[in-house]
Amino acid sequence: MMKQINFIIAIATFNRVNNLKVVIDSILKQKLKKNVNLEVVISNSCSTDETSSFLKSLKTNKQFHIHNKSEKIPNNTLSQFINFENLSKTIPEHADWVWWLGDDDKLVNNNSVQCVVDTIMENDEDDLTFVHACSARRASKKKNKVKDLIFNLCQEYGYHEMLGWCSSIVMKGNAFKNILASSSSNKNYKDDGTQKAVSCYIHSAQILKNYHDKLGIFLDYPLVDNQVFGQSEETIKRWNEENVPNRYFEIVSDIYELREFLPKKKFKPNFFRYHTYYIWDHLAHLCLIQLDNYITNLRTYTSGKVQIDDNFEQYIKSFPEQINKKWHQICQMTDLVDDQTTMKLLAYTFLSGINYTNMYLNSNGSEHIKKNYIDGYSDLVRKFPVFNFEIGSYQLSHN
Repeated sequence: MMKQINFIIAIATFNRVNNLKVVIDSILKQKLKKNVNLEVVISNSCSTDETSSFLKSLKTNKQFHIHNKSEKIPNNTLSQFINFENLSKTIPEHADWVWWLGDDDKLVNNNSVQCVVDTIMENDEDDLTFVHACSARRASKKKNKVKDLIFNLCQEYGYHEMLGWCSSIVMKGNAFKNILASSSSNKNYKDDGTQKAVSCYIHSAQILKNYHDKLGIFLDYPLVDNQVFGQSEETIKRWNEENVPNRYFEIVSDIYELREFLPKKKFKPNFFRYHTYYIWDHLAHLCLIQLDNYITNLRTYTSGKVQIDDNFEQYIKSFPEQINKKWHQICQMTDLVDDQTTMKLLAYTFLSGINYTNMYLNSNGSEHIKKNYIDGYSDLVRKFPVFNFEIGSYQLSHN
């Protein structure tokens, strides 16, 4: 007789009712064996669109466990972490495994859940805690199942590749509830004097901190994907409101703190993979975007044609110090890499970034410096990918 499994799909939602309908539709179309009890847990804590009324229509379906309330969001607090806490509390105690789906993603075929369940059942070991359900766009054609310690999977395929995108994360029930709770201890999206802004990948850090020595499986099958490819206007607006670009830099602090718990203090270059680049390339790109925005704002500030408020004045005066801090955060990553060639290249590259940035700042945005230094540097970090797009592929180069 086949072992019964209670499999949960968990969704935290916020103001995306149309996307939510799509992901739920993809769940309800799943074809499952009789031993699979599939339930759906949804937390809606703060939405102001039609999400609440839609969720009320699902209440009669016993397959759903729903937290559906309108809660006040304190200053500097990310609504997603209120959602995460409520999601954790709503997941039933009998949950064996939980698949964490984003409210703007979807299961790409009717056998996605069964494929994950079959993989879990084939590897029924006490230490198996995590399955990476691969994005359809980033899956290879090899359809491999790679089992190893979670830390080793991160070393081979990338920390953020394995643990970053929530819709690829499948975990044992109790472990997942623990991750949601521990990821929500700091809800700040801006520094408030008592707590720094929380990393935008705090859940990844908590998984690796608590379960690095447990078994995981990289399931290189096309199972889940975004509903919309690329960033929508709504996503860009939300990211800016939630201070996501600045919170990316807290990833560096995350990794330094992780060294206290992990078996190694330095990591393979692949550990730092971020899509087709390294994470430091992405951070450099964010610095350059902020630099470009600052020069535009500086020209507005010095034009005398607009009224300047105190916040804008403070931004203009503090930016040079803040952008230099960000470059130094990137450079700190050289001490985290175990490959000397990569360390040397990283140090040289980002010392150049600091120097070019300050040349541009000191010139008040000289077009000559932008054309001959900033634009070329931007091309260097964005137009030369290191990795293929498929997660299971090898590096394009071995620098």
